[in-house]
Amino acid sequence: VDLLNRFMSDRAKIRNRRVTGNDVQQQRDVANAIKIAREMALLPYARRVSSQRTRPSRDGEGRYDRGEGRGRPAESRAEATPDAAPAPIEAEAEGTTIVTEEDGG
Repeated sequence: VDLLNRFMSDRAKIRNRRVTGNDVQQQRDVANAIKIAREMALLPYARRVSSQRTRPSRDGEGRYDRGEGRGRPAESRAEATPDAAPAPIEAEAEGTTIVTEEDGG
């Protein structure tokens, strides 16, 4: 059992053969041995790993307002989605005319 634990991660997953250095046949044999040991309840199927994070309180404090979204700040979203049609572009050079769809060409 201790030998098989060398080929398992801290979450009880079978390590990759690149990590363990086994060839294909050895990895197949190790995987089969681990599966048999799991069925015999000598090894766990999964282990719980305790995290160091603290859970937020369930009363909702510290949460972001879901109406605003998570991506960009509210100011940049307002600029990206204008409510009205865009303002007409002013001609910068003298003698330039702006042709719009209403003029017909």
